[in-house]
Amino acid sequence: HAQQRIQRPLDRMEQQGDDFTSRLRSGFLAEAARQPDRIIVLDATQSIETVHAEIVQHAQRVTQLKPAR
Repeated sequence: HAQQRIQRPLDRMEQQGDDFTSRLRSGFLAEAARQPDRIIVLDATQSIETVHAEIVQHAQRVTQLKPAR
């Protein structure tokens, strides 16, 4: 659960509770299923280092696909 990692007071969105968070997550996952070429879903229950490495890997792949401007 992401809130377990937060070491500060919760913001307005985070204070909405588990039902809100669950509905928000469902919406994001539905959108990711509709646009798998644009939205990547990561397993954020892994260590911070592992999640960071996956983000870097995907970002590098995406930036290599885009033409330089």
